[in-house]
Formats: sequence, C-alpha cells, structure tokens
Amino acid sequence: MWMRAVATAGAIPLTVYHALHVITPDLLVATVLVWYAAWLVEGRLDVRASVWGGFLVALGYFAKAFALPFCLIHLCGWRMLAEQQVAWRQRLWSLAVSLVVTGCVSGVWIVALKAKYGVWMFGSAGRITYAWAGPRMNLVHSVEAGFWAPAEAGDTSAWTDPTRLPVQPWSPFESVEYAQYQVFMTLDRLRVIALVHSFAYSVLALPIVLGLVGGVWTASPLRRRFGVLLSGILIYVVGYALVYVEARHLLPLAYWVLVAGVWLVWLIGARLNLSRRLRAGLLLFVVGTVAWSPAYALAQGALGNDAGLEVCRGLYRAARAMRVQLGVQGRIASNREWHQSLYLTWFLGGQYYGVAPVQADSEDVARMLEDYDVNYYFVWSDETGAFPEVCWGEEITGGRTRCFGFIAPDRDR
Repeated sequence: MWMRAVATAGAIPLTVYHALHVITPDLLVATVLVWYAAWLVEGRLDVRASVWGGFLVALGYFAKAFALPFCLIHLCGWRMLAEQQVAWRQRLWSLAVSLVVTGCVSGVWIVALKAKYGVWMFGSAGRITYAWAGPRMNLVHSVEAGFWAPAEAGDTSAWTDPTRLPVQPWSPFESVEYAQYQVFMTLDRLRVIALVHSFAYSVLALPIVLGLVGGVWTASPLRRRFGVLLSGILIYVVGYALVYVEARHLLPLAYWVLVAGVWLVWLIGARLNLSRRLRAGLLLFVVGTVAWSPAYALAQGALGNDAGLEVCRGLYRAARAMRVQLGVQGRIASNREWHQSLYLTWFLGGQYYGVAPVQADSEDVARMLEDYDVNYYFVWSDETGAFPEVCWGEEITGGRTRCFGFIAPDRDR
C-alpha cells in the first residue's frame, strides 16, 4: 500500500499538468493502461477477471485506436508465452473470454464508424499519420496544404472527418528503397525516444527500463510485475516508432516507469538491506524526477510564465475582440499557421477552411477564396510585436472577403 501511495503522489503533478495543458487522448489512454497493467499484474484467470480485462482493452480503444492493437499483442503474447507455469487450457480459456468481450464491446464503435464513414475501420488518423510521415508526403499534411470545406455544418474544420482528406499511402513492401526508409526511420525514432522523449518525463526513464531488464532476468518476487511492464513498454515504443511518435504519445509509459521505479527501489532496498532513510531518499529521488518537470510547469503557468498557455490566452483575447468589435465569424482561411488559425476559428465560432497552398500566387488564392466563399482570410506576418496583434485589415476579392494581418507567434518561446 505504501508503494501505491508514493507512486500515486508522484503521478499527481503529471496528471494535473496534462489535464490542463493540451487536450489529447493520451491522458485517457494512460489512465486505462495503468488500470490494464494492474489487472495483468494481479494474474487472475477466472471468468470474472477475464471479462474485466477484455472490457479494459475495449476502454483503451475507445480512448485511442492505438491502444487496441497494443493491448491485443501484449495480452496474447503474455498469456501464451510468459505464463508457462499455468496450464495452457486455463490460459487459453482466459484469453478467449477477454478477446470475446473486447470484440463485442469494441464492435459497437467499429459498426458506428462504418455507419458514419461508409468503410470498415477501427481508427481514422493512423492511416493518415503513417502516410504523412512516409517518403511520398514527406511530413506535408494534406490539411495544411490547401482549402478543405468542413464535412458538416457543425464541424470546425475538415480534420473532424480525416477520411475525406487525400493521402499518398506507401508500404515498405513496395520496393527495397521503401523498406530501407522504414528501417532507418524506425531506428531514428527509437533513438529519439531513448535520448530525447524519455527525458521529457524523467532523467531516470532509460535507467529504470534497463533496471526492469535486470529484474526480469533475476530471481525476484517482483519478476512477474517487471515482465508485464517491460514487455508492454517495448511493444508500445516499437509500435509508435513504426508509424510516428511525439513525446506526448509516450505519456502512458511515464506512469509505468514511475511505478517500475518505485518497485526497483523496494527490490534494491531489500537486496542490499538498506536503511529506511536511504530507501526513502532513493524513493523521493526516483519519484521526484517524474514529478519535478510537470510541477515546475504548473508553477510557471500559475505565475503567467508558461509561453504556450500565454499564446492560447492571446488567441482567445484576439478572437473575442474580433468577434465583439468587428463581428468576425463564418468561413475562415489563412496563408499559414494552421494550428493558430484553427484555435482562432474555434474561439470565433466559425469554420476553418485551411491554408492556401505555398505555390499559389495572389490570383490563385483570390480565386480559391471566391470558390469557397470564404468570409475572412488571416495573413500571418513575421513582424515583431505583441502576439497575436491584428495589424491591418482590408477588403479583397471584390469586397466578399476581408483580410486580417496577424503578428506570428514566436516559435522559439
């Protein structure tokens, strides 16, 4: 219980920060996967526990599509390969029950996706993300390279229905070149995960994972727990490295690393017979490496020193002034800054039609604005000033579209 209490205390700043920072599904996935890991560590194979495990897998899928293949691979591999001490019939029966429950619960959402989009899928963003990171699209996203009308009246942008956006799919099996691209891309992402993204959560993340490797290969009372976390971490990392990975995608693993760090301190203290003070010091150090960064960021945000938060506040203030004083709303497009313009459009209650193509000249842009009947066109400049100050505005396209100029955000902040 004391290990749970310490790990929970260390997780509080991490959870609060990501709950208040950016709205992404990664925090929801992290919550479910902590639950899933606790269930798997418990090791019960009865029908009730198996049903609960299948429901957790489906719940993770509801949070983010990536959780479904991850949990299925991890669960099947653990049941069939790692639990050799249990009779294979019992393992197979438990796995079958979990998979049936997962299929029944997840199938409801998959059928709903089929009814809405007209094609069978278990997620909409993965295919686009993989194509975007591939050699054909070369990190140029379709939604940021042209005007796209939102699919429905209530949609803020075309990203609400990614299936309508054109992509250039690719496969590593198409050619030797593409196979090499996949290999080098994956290896580079693994390097970035180990040497860059891991430090976003804890300077001890990599040493803790290596400690799990040692714990699995030694006769330890925590060997099963180490095995569950280590196999899950490796599958999760490799899965994202094959597609595309940002630091936020690894948030679920931050909780697993925190728990693993607490377990390792307990094991080291027991093996070396360390004093209570020394154990407490090690524990505080491990937990502190995870809790320090989000706690510091929360403190900076409370003091008004969070640059990202201040950018969002500036966008909100600008949108409020434009809507109240100038009545800006309706159909909106921009010359660049897709994310900033999307936020502005959301605060304005309008619909965002995207970014004008880079290669388009002024006449082409004017024609596109007329074709899509855009009401307002945001032009972002690189001038110095208070972001996001509106610096000018004029009527274009025969008075049908009004153009506003903005100071661009400082990306170095």
